[in-house]
Amino acid sequence: MSQSIYKLVYVSSASLPVTNKEMYDLLEKSRQNNFRLEITGILLCYEDNFFQLLEGDKETVKSLYAKISDDPRHRGILRIFSETTSEREFPKWSMGFKLIDDEWDHEFREGLNDIFKNGGLDLNDTVINGASIKVHKLLKSFKRISGIEAVG
Repeated sequence: MSQSIYKLVYVSSASLPVTNKEMYDLLEKSRQNNFRLEITGILLCYEDNFFQLLEGDKETVKSLYAKISDDPRHRGILRIFSETTSEREFPKWSMGFKLIDDEWDHEFREGLNDIFKNGGLDLNDTVINGASIKVHKLLKSFKRISGIEAVG
């Protein structure tokens, strides 16, 4: 029997500007912690906004999200989506990272903007305002652009 994988997506904004060195130092520490906790996923940074997918054991993911929610480096943190599935989206990435800039695919950037502006809200694991469709479409687009094989 396969293990259940809990996926949680949130968006937030940086409280203060983050230098590249600070970002990469944080990424290195987070990757080590996520590997130890068996957490995978991606972090996308776009115009001082963050989109992150965390996936792994449900209680571990929820605990990590609670820690992130209390981090003063974030403001406007909003959980927009969660689900339980049988497979990970990014099984090889303890934390994949992409800085999204104007060179990225226009359709992808528009999809990311749509989530930041109109992402919807996830209350008690019930998705409202179409966040599920938007998140899945964005992840599929990210995989296509990045050349990552789709899971499942």
